[in-house]
Parts: sequence; structure tokens; C-alpha cells
Amino acid sequence: MSATTNPDPEQGAPAFIPLEANPELMTKLIHKLGVSKALQLHDVYSLTDPDMLAFIPRPALALLLVFPITAVYESHRMAEDNTVDEYKGAGEQEPVIWWKQTIRNACGMMGLLHAVSNGPARTLIEQGTTLDELLQKSTPLPPRDRASLLEKTPAVAAAHKEAASAGDTAAPDAQDNVDLHYVCFVKGSDGALWELDGRRKGPIRRGELQENEDMLSERALGMGILRVFGLTGGNDGRHDEDGAQPGLFNYMNTSAAAAVGLQKPRISTSRPTPEINHILFTSRAMPRPGDGSSHNGPFEEAGHNITHGVGSVDFPPANKWRQTSKVPRAEKTADLPEGLGEQGAGIKGANASGGQSQGLKTGGEVGQGGRHA
Repeated sequence: MSATTNPDPEQGAPAFIPLEANPELMTKLIHKLGVSKALQLHDVYSLTDPDMLAFIPRPALALLLVFPITAVYESHRMAEDNTVDEYKGAGEQEPVIWWKQTIRNACGMMGLLHAVSNGPARTLIEQGTTLDELLQKSTPLPPRDRASLLEKTPAVAAAHKEAASAGDTAAPDAQDNVDLHYVCFVKGSDGALWELDGRRKGPIRRGELQENEDMLSERALGMGILRVFGLTGGNDGRHDEDGAQPGLFNYMNTSAAAAVGLQKPRISTSRPTPEINHILFTSRAMPRPGDGSSHNGPFEEAGHNITHGVGSVDFPPANKWRQTSKVPRAEKTADLPEGLGEQGAGIKGANASGGQSQGLKTGGEVGQGGRHA
């Protein structure tokens, strides 16, 4: 078993324009690729507040998280990957379909593929479409060949390019280095919770789920996002000297996620309404255009790591934050107004599977940029 020190595609690999973390845009993308219009992506504004969770369509079939790649996270990833061999599974007997990422800046697409290729969401892929044909051809293949097939599927590349060019914010170049990344959590055919990340050595089984538990159930969140990303305490042996579980970041303010769910709309109407499926997305827990209400950007205060999470947070009294980049890239500084308090400054959009473009939002806009992956 060996550690993967740099799992990112090489500089000369095929590259996609980073995809904006935008649920409306992503919904259009999966529909264009062949997913039924009954499946949609939605914002998730909190993973811990019961009142906020009550607004989310259930059951949630998948959960996507977009987060800044930091030195702390990379250390965690390498330590965990060092304990396993490269995954070589293939065929219908796989509990989950896993896509190895070999295309630069394509983690947004990888996250969407993981979300719709697994569980009940897969049954919503319409026959004869791009995704249907891709899955039929790729399922029997081992990961490397599956990734190669994806690289050679021009319909996917074309749909992705169209979506990546249509976001609310200026899209980075396909060859840009971006610092945000997507991870997807799904329920496999074995009933277990799986973490799917194209940068890892393979799919990661996080634990058993009950038949009636979805991706936003207390157990799924506890074994998945909240444990893996250190956003809550847990009796798994990973504790600091004070007894608290060490998180990968210090402040919960930069998360993004999406969940796939099946439920009828809660809007009252006299007309029959179709059953709607949902992918819920927290990466947009940031201010919308003209709304300076949230702090969302991956930021790091001097001397501290940042928490990638979802929820309310008290920010230290500081007016200088460093917008972080994936190590060893140089840090970029941005001065923010005094008195941001709990709101802080949000990043408009985000570039994941790579990173984050310049573009801070504090009620008004400073610069250009967005969340893309």
C-alpha cells in the first residue's frame, strides 16, 4: 500500500472550465445529459440546524460538498489513502459506481456523476441519453478505463462547457489552478454510506445505514460530512488534548453541499404536482447577487486554519483575512471592512476541483469571480 501524494491530473491532461457551484445551473446540466426533470439540485444552508433542515426535500439521495483543499485536509487524505490499495472494482456487482478524476478542474462534473450514477437517482436517467449510454459502456470497466471513456465522450465535455460558461460569475480558464473540491456522499446498493471522490484511491465505505435513512439523516451526517470533515465531536479516537475532535478547519463558514431527494413539493396547489427529486446544494450558502448576508468564502485568519462547514459562526474580530490557495500556491490577501461580525465576507460563486477565483462579496461586490469546480 502506498500513499498518493498528488492525485490531481497532470498539467497536460484534458481540462474542463471549472463549474460554478450553482444549483440551478447544475440542474440544467444533468437534465441536458439525460437525467429526468424530476431530479433537481437545491441549496442546503445548514447541516446541523433542525429548523433549516426541515425545509429540505426528503429523502435526500446524495449529498455533495465543496470545500477548500488545505494542507490539513491533504495530510488527512494521504494518511487515510496510505492504508488502502488502488481500487480496481468493476461491473454491476459494485455497491457504487466510482469515477476516477483524470480531467483537470472537472471535480464538479465528477460530483454530479457520482450523485446521479448511484442509488435511486440512477433510475431517473432516461434511456438512450448521453448518461444512459455512458453508464452502460462504463459500468463493466475498471476505473482507469472508465475514466478514459469519459475523456472520450464529447457530449459530456460539450454540455459541461456550455454550463460552465453560463454561470452568474466570470468563469476561470480551463487551465487555471483552482482550490476548491467536490466530494459526494451516497447510499450504495449495499445500504451503506459511501464517500465518492475522484481524487482518492477509490470509493470509501463510511458505515451502515438503516433502510429508512437518507443522506441527511443524523447517522449519515454523523458518519459522513460531520465526522470526516471534523465539523462535530465524535468518539472515533481523533481528539485533541482538550478532548475536542480536531477539525480540518477551525470555523464553519465555507461549505457547500448538494443532496438528491425524492418527495412531493410542499407548495399547496389545487392542481396535481409531480414527484420531485432533489440534489441539495450548500455550496451556495453564500450571498446571492445583491445579498451580503452570509460569509462563505474559504478564508483563513492569520495563524489559523479555516473550517469548511455549514452553519452559523462567530468570527474573530479581524479585518484582514487571507484567501487561501492549495499548498504550495502563494497566498493572496484581501482587506475586508471593519465590523463584519458574524456575517463576514462571502465569496460569490466558487471554483472547485481546483479552486477559487477572486471575488469577495460584503453587500457590494469586490472584484470578479465565483465558485466553480
